[in-house]
Amino acid sequence: CPNLTDWPTSVLCGIMRLSLLQIMVGTLPIVFLIFPTCLTGALLYMASLQTGTGNPVFPWAGTASTLTASSTAMVQFGSMLVAAYYLEQASENRADEVKSIPDDKEVKEADEKDEHMKKCYETVTQWNAIPIWAELILILSLVSITASCYMVQFFSYKCFVDHSLTDSIS
Repeated sequence: CPNLTDWPTSVLCGIMRLSLLQIMVGTLPIVFLIFPTCLTGALLYMASLQTGTGNPVFPWAGTASTLTASSTAMVQFGSMLVAAYYLEQASENRADEVKSIPDDKEVKEADEKDEHMKKCYETVTQWNAIPIWAELILILSLVSITASCYMVQFFSYKCFVDHSLTDSIS
């Protein structure tokens, strides 16, 4: 299991009775993905801490958490690019091996059933197959929900009244 980096893989390696050292070394690269994320979370927490006067305990932590969040995003993005590259390489170089694996009967039946349901759904949801009265209701509902969204967004002060938990309805 070298270079496979997640917990289920580690469990599978244990079930396969591989050596603990091999499992530990194989899953070690995940540290490079986890550490920046944990560091960002820790710095965000530190930035939220305040003294009794309301001043931050660690004034530098907000800036540091922003920087580590950026680096975390870059590390995650880079790891996805590397994974995509190696998946592409494997699918090109080992395509004949993948094609030689027989399809699972139950999965194939489920796929065929899903494809049939998809075709049925596409058939009954054609816009030209809907009666005119249903089309009008759909269009009216679209206009209504769009208008209500704009009202809430731009005129929320006219749509809602401030209240508190102890206010009476009457």
